[in-house]
Amino acid sequence: MPRPRKKGSITKTENAAVIEKGDNSNFVSKNLMIMKLGEIKVDLDDPEEVKERITQFFQMMIELDSKPTMTGLSMALGYDH
Repeated sequence: MPRPRKKGSITKTENAAVIEKGDNSNFVSKNLMIMKLGEIKVDLDDPEEVKERITQFFQMMIELDSKPTMTGLSMALGYDH
């Protein structure tokens, strides 16, 4: 018997993830916000600027109630490839 699903969590049944309507647009909109933060360039050779951007990223994750990821942090720092 599958365990009850917590809101916002993804569970797997057989070979498919179970998501609710709006989960994908929520995920994509959060990533667009992170990308927008990364458009404001940061001097990666300046430790204070990098520290401030990392703080902004984690604050954004708190406000969005999202789990931070290395990919998200990279996007916030302006890495695009």
